[in-house]
Amino acid sequence: MSAPLFADTLKLTRSAPNLWSGEADTLFSNGDNRQFGGWVAALLLKAVLGSGKPTQTQRAIVVHFLAAVRPGALAVRVTPMREGRSVSYWQAELLQEESVCVHAVITLGEGRTDPFAVTAGGKPDAVPPDTPGLGRFTPPVPFGKELQARWVEGAPFEGAAPNRSVFWSGMTKPNRLDAAKLAFLADFVPPRIFYAAQKFVPSSTLSMTVYFHATQAELDAVGEDYVLAEAHARRIEAGYWDHSVSFWSPHGALLATSEQLALHRG
Repeated sequence: MSAPLFADTLKLTRSAPNLWSGEADTLFSNGDNRQFGGWVAALLLKAVLGSGKPTQTQRAIVVHFLAAVRPGALAVRVTPMREGRSVSYWQAELLQEESVCVHAVITLGEGRTDPFAVTAGGKPDAVPPDTPGLGRFTPPVPFGKELQARWVEGAPFEGAAPNRSVFWSGMTKPNRLDAAKLAFLADFVPPRIFYAAQKFVPSSTLSMTVYFHATQAELDAVGEDYVLAEAHARRIEAGYWDHSVSFWSPHGALLATSEQLALHRG
């Protein structure tokens, strides 16, 4: 029996048209009574995919983290902003006690044959994730126990500069790659301020964007395997930092790209 899709591990129940209910999963907290942002993004994406047209798939998610998601009950409210024949735009909000904690705009769209299809650049050179000697750092918090990383270049707290890191990214429990898992892994990139300071500095994601490029066949081909993440920092200034990340399959397909803006309190 094959492992479940990651989205199937996210528990949501439709409680009314365009309204879903659930509960914060304590396995994916950060140890400070706050939910990991990648888990939240994946949950919002699942709700929209469960509400939109089945012929339209994920194209982009832009998430704004307005307030911490705490342990306990939550609701996800989704609103179609525009449902077109080929492309649709949805608003998704995560609420706790009637307060909006997270807001997202999610784009869905149908695919088509494209004679101009091309991927600029290529997968970074990287030894396989089972190569002996690769670093295995994950955050020492509850959600870190659910993740696995094999560091090819630029592991945290080892003297690397903040400008680039490359690592294999996966999960402890077997589950197959889908769009929700890509949204989840997009937030599993150590804050670039860790590299500049060479120590832990409290940091909070303000905004995260994920663009989904993978075809269904490419997602299926990855299955339970690791994906390769290549992160680039650009600037740390005035208490904020940003980075961009590309996610590649072991077979060389560009699966997704991500942008993030965060605040640090160092």
